[in-house]
Amino acid sequence: MLERFGPRINAIAADRFELAREEALKADQLVAAAPGREAELPPLLGVPFTVKETIALEGMPLSGGVPSRRAITAPESAPAVQRLVDAGAIALGVTNVSELTLWI
Repeated sequence: MLERFGPRINAIAADRFELAREEALKADQLVAAAPGREAELPPLLGVPFTVKETIALEGMPLSGGVPSRRAITAPESAPAVQRLVDAGAIALGVTNVSELTLWI
């Protein structure tokens, strides 16, 4: 849905859909390789999420809606985002906080 309607609603400032698909395949493989229901899998394995562009997601824009920061990308993820990733969640991209992405 984000890919289909994203350009129209302008909610996603920058996506990482291809990487997310790769991570989802790895999550599927991890589930398939699990020995049974009692297997220890990450608690959020495969759960998709987005992050506002005011919060760092490694390699993604980190403008915070400020035009002079539009070329800045996050060198690493914020701790809260990293905790989600470490728990198996899959980042789809960063979402807008302003109309800044119209200029990017």
